[in-house]
Amino acid sequence: MSEPEPVSTIDLHTHTTASDGTLVPTELVRQAAQRGLRYLGIADHDTTNGLPEALTAAQAFPELTIVPAVELSATSQHGGDFHLLGYGIDASSPALQRALDAFRQDRESRVERIVARLRENNVPITLDQVEANAAGGAVSRAHIGRVLIENGEVETINEAFDRWLGRNRPAFVPRLPLFAADAVRLVREAGGFSVLAHPLTMGKFERQLPELIEAGLAGIEVWYGPYSPEQRELLAELAREYDLIATGGSDYHGPDHREGRDLGNAPVPDTVLDDIRRLAPELL
Repeated sequence: MSEPEPVSTIDLHTHTTASDGTLVPTELVRQAAQRGLRYLGIADHDTTNGLPEALTAAQAFPELTIVPAVELSATSQHGGDFHLLGYGIDASSPALQRALDAFRQDRESRVERIVARLRENNVPITLDQVEANAAGGAVSRAHIGRVLIENGEVETINEAFDRWLGRNRPAFVPRLPLFAADAVRLVREAGGFSVLAHPLTMGKFERQLPELIEAGLAGIEVWYGPYSPEQRELLAELAREYDLIATGGSDYHGPDHREGRDLGNAPVPDTVLDDIRRLAPELL
């Protein structure tokens, strides 16, 4: 089944096989260009490894601009987990790469422990299967979820998280903590600016916004693919209240990943580009 037509030519939140996406960077870039996108943000989880290939692939599509990014998994001092999008980063930043390498090692250890917990619960799965599913990318819970689907244990990624992999579920293992101020600092030192990704997935996020803003948060993801018009308006009002820029994207991971996350499906307005140019004139 073909994906819906894009509703915007701007999609600032996508993933590749460098993390938990299902398309290699070259194919993601090709599809974005084919679908008429003008700006594509590639923000893999805790890695920038997909960016060089994507930037090279984009040379064949002069009408498409790649916005280099990373999606950091972080923790509030109040205990809530959240994702922070770092835009306009220099992927060669030594401090950033040292941190990402530590996260990669933690992910590998975490996946091993999750697989062990699943096996303790009589769920048939092996580490080899998960690594094969990741195909050389950074292993994650999403890859475990896909193996559970392949093995007939669950039907969807959401079910895998609800039954086994999410917080307070039988196979949950916490990640290495990265606190808000440190996450924002990493992005800033790499020449970028920080945006809170899909804020409504962060428990009581309004209570935690001041901490993030004090740390240097520049924006929030308002036009997020799966959100309703009412949710987007709520977030737009908060962005105005706190003088934050509003960004948006689909959170596309590839075809048939999760409902509501089709490439270009978030109604991101062109005014977002003006806000980004104000923060990072050289980026666009």
